[in-house]
Amino acid sequence: MGYINPICFLNKTETLDVAVKSLDTFKQFGVEDFRNVAGDIKSVQMVLEPNAAAAANAILARYWQTGVDPTLTEGIPVRAFDKIAVNSVLDVISFRIMAIDGLEHTLQIQYFNY
Repeated sequence: MGYINPICFLNKTETLDVAVKSLDTFKQFGVEDFRNVAGDIKSVQMVLEPNAAAAANAILARYWQTGVDPTLTEGIPVRAFDKIAVNSVLDVISFRIMAIDGLEHTLQIQYFNY
């Protein structure tokens, strides 16, 4: 079988703040609809664009892919322009992220079918 090119079928730009957010809240669908189309989502790629007031090299956000909410001190740290890859449907559904520095940042998101 040959290599199948991934198709990006949804691009989103979202504001990330101190509230914990999941990928289903970023989609244009409701939670139930998101779970219904999750079979089409095989992976997600994200980049965190920092607020202009963000400190250089600071940890700006934290995330977990386990369904557990990150906190100010727990979760995988994200710095400016870090790339986040979520590579399974279950991790897409379980992904949670929050900003931890009190600023709003921009999260660029692409959903793929592969």
